[in-house]
Amino acid sequence: MVQHPFDIAINLVDLIKAVKEDPNLASEIGEAKLNEWSDIVHNVVHGSQVDRGRELGHLTVDILSSIIPAGNIGKAAKLSRLAKWAPVLKKIERRAYSKEIPSLTPMEKIQKEKELLTSVGKFKDKSLEEGYLSYVARKNKQGKPPRDRIDWKVAHDYWLYDSPMARGNAFNDKAVTAGWYKYNEVHLENGKRLDSYDPVKGEIVSRKATDLDMIEKETFERYLRELRDKYPPGTKIRSDKYGLIDGQELHGKQILEIPASNRTFERIDEYTEIARKYRVEIRFREE
Repeated sequence: MVQHPFDIAINLVDLIKAVKEDPNLASEIGEAKLNEWSDIVHNVVHGSQVDRGRELGHLTVDILSSIIPAGNIGKAAKLSRLAKWAPVLKKIERRAYSKEIPSLTPMEKIQKEKELLTSVGKFKDKSLEEGYLSYVARKNKQGKPPRDRIDWKVAHDYWLYDSPMARGNAFNDKAVTAGWYKYNEVHLENGKRLDSYDPVKGEIVSRKATDLDMIEKETFERYLRELRDKYPPGTKIRSDKYGLIDGQELHGKQILEIPASNRTFERIDEYTEIARKYRVEIRFREE
């Protein structure tokens, strides 16, 4: 059963608290990241984004996928308050990256309708129906046609389970294998980790594998603030991996790197102008 966004938020508060209370997990994740998670949940619940399950879904994946690379699946399972997340942890562990929202055949769609909808065409699950109606209201407000219930459910599950972590990792891996920059995943003295850095050209790069037409403008601006505030010029590098630049200070322009598919986004000029206000350059890269 898919939870209502508010219930997801309450569970995320519980999840974050459980991580904070475990000394090993809290130490490995870091206080700054934990506080960032708490702030996002607070803003979604107490702002205008209460009905945005996708935003909370991304955060869920971010939190759980941060636990997994730290080698803490076993530890997480021992925390009673994390037990409810075991199914999602398993999905993240074995996730196969899918670049596109899956499409159903006519027969598959009919089967889904039988499984999920009542005789009058509404979701059997109350929270799913509420989530769908909130989505329809948003689309009506935007003057855009909504997906039908089954197509919405497929897209909803894709964004919640299959895309954020895997796509982001693939985008970062491409930067390394394609040799876009000499220095990648650069650790800084302030505890942050910069996606890429070019000290010769003077480029401070943060990377987001996102589709601008699938996120709100507020989310995009959060990416810009993150780049501006976490990786400002003058921040000292603290890296055992890259001895040549260890101890140096970041310098140059700040760049937000996003997939080249965003070039065709109908509001790309508006978003590029917003980035300029933050003194951030938008750079397009093929995934």
